[in-house]
Amino acid sequence: MSTTDMSLPEKKFQSGLNVTRLSLIVNFFLIIIKASAGITGNSFALVSDAMHSASDLITDFGCYIGFSLASKPKDSDHPYGHGKIENYTAHLMGLVLMTVGLLIGFASAWSLLYRTHVNAPRGVALVAASISIVTKEILYHITIKTGQSINSQSLIANAWHHRSDALTSVAALFGVGCAFFMPALHVLDEIISILIASVVIYIGFSITSKAFKDIIDTAPPKEICSQIKNMIRTISQVRDVHDLRARYYSSCIFLDVHITVDPEISVFQGHAIAKQVEKKLLNGFEEVMDVTVHVDPDKTA
Repeated sequence: MSTTDMSLPEKKFQSGLNVTRLSLIVNFFLIIIKASAGITGNSFALVSDAMHSASDLITDFGCYIGFSLASKPKDSDHPYGHGKIENYTAHLMGLVLMTVGLLIGFASAWSLLYRTHVNAPRGVALVAASISIVTKEILYHITIKTGQSINSQSLIANAWHHRSDALTSVAALFGVGCAFFMPALHVLDEIISILIASVVIYIGFSITSKAFKDIIDTAPPKEICSQIKNMIRTISQVRDVHDLRARYYSSCIFLDVHITVDPEISVFQGHAIAKQVEKKLLNGFEEVMDVTVHVDPDKTA
């Protein structure tokens, strides 16, 4: 027997979309602010940071589409729902981040090696970097809280994207500040920009790796599987638990488990025990969305 419902509660679904809409608007204006301040303020690090925000805008858009599609209910063509779209969205977000990081790093290294940027930054770059830090940190906390409450992998990944942008803005502020107050150290602007690129690449790789593991049906941690088995064993009619198979489907867990029961009971009684196991797991683990229970007779009896 199996019960599957991949649709998110309407209230939670709407809260996820609202956060993503907010992120789209905020990142759009941050791109304009940081790019303008970086160009007029003569800061390579801030222009690089603006490129990072541009990647944020792209991933926000992808997150919005992916989250909307993944939350669609199952249909005849997709009997298990559309949840894996969220995994592919997160995977794409990670790839975009790595690409942006490589572009930032290459441009910064080119400027550093061939001295294409020789003027010290101006004060407007300091103001823009400070605005970015505060704004992105607030957006991180809003997004991570929502993502965790609805167990959305793409939203959580996007939250860390915001945090990475805040951290790169801190680095940009440091580099711009040093170059502004000590013009002889203007080279720090490019060096900080390269460090920003490294952080962006690392975060992108982490997001992509996690999403890829879920795409190929990676099992949950052993601790969770042990907790599942222990919960099943609390049902008195279950004599043994074996052949537990679990896999992630988007942000949810699908289970396939065998239980051993008294060989003398009727099919109806065995079915009732299996339903009890299923109900207990669905109620006991928020991530568990589908349970298939196989009833085996106890051959040792």
